[in-house]
Amino acid sequence: MLQMATTIVCSWSRSSAISYVFVYVVVSILMVVLWSAYLCFDGRREPKNDTRVIHKLAETALLRAVP
Repeated sequence: MLQMATTIVCSWSRSSAISYVFVYVVVSILMVVLWSAYLCFDGRREPKNDTRVIHKLAETALLRAVP
């Protein structure tokens, strides 16, 4: 199984592997930002103590991105 996975990964060219990793990283960051924004601006319930840090990070990241 490991040899098959290694063969598949090794058969990619360097540029395509870099492209896949770049897309994965960008999509992962986007999902975290969107989920944080959802938690921050969802007004249906009071934010819990454990999500307070996420709310502050989302507020500062979103407000900093807007010119």
